[in-house]
Amino acid sequence: KPHYIVDFSSPLSVKGSHYDQVRKFATLGGEIRTETLFNHNYIDHAREFYKGYQYLIKRHGAEGTPSDFSEKAMIHFFSAPGAVVFKSYYKGKVIAQLLAYMMGDTAHYFLGSTSNKSYFVGANFALQYEAIMFFKQLGMRFYALGSKNDNALNSDTLASYKEGWSNCQKDSFILHKILNKEVYEELVSSASSSDFIPSYRGRK
Repeated sequence: KPHYIVDFSSPLSVKGSHYDQVRKFATLGGEIRTETLFNHNYIDHAREFYKGYQYLIKRHGAEGTPSDFSEKAMIHFFSAPGAVVFKSYYKGKVIAQLLAYMMGDTAHYFLGSTSNKSYFVGANFALQYEAIMFFKQLGMRFYALGSKNDNALNSDTLASYKEGWSNCQKDSFILHKILNKEVYEELVSSASSSDFIPSYRGRK
């Protein structure tokens, strides 16, 4: 499945309309702050992020889908090695966030957290631009934005957003292999099963 990639060994190729939103946020006095979570209280960061993530889930009608993570899951995401969170501040308040991971020479965009206000001031675009510049300055080779989610309600919009930052696409291969069948079967038995992999995340 093709994934949208920013290859830092090649010139950046950012869509003009994306740049316009970045400039808009800066003109309005917005500010981006970056937090590496290695030595911080990641639980507080995770809970703050989760509130905006729930707004995003409800905005797109994704309640009860595999993307509708719990607060507990979000705390686990923030505890992972290499986690970095970018925060958009507008008039002193956090209005959008971006969670990414650094693994070797590649950074991975994972989740976004937002608010109604962020859509009007270009905060989400400013976050992604800041992430790209941050990872480029660190000497990363790639920044992986992920693929198009054909099951998402805003699939085409999300694909256009990711494509607007990328300068290449690379195929990604996902191995579906159960390493601990006993534990997996236990998880499946206590949740709604589906064709989703892993099936216990395919809530109905």
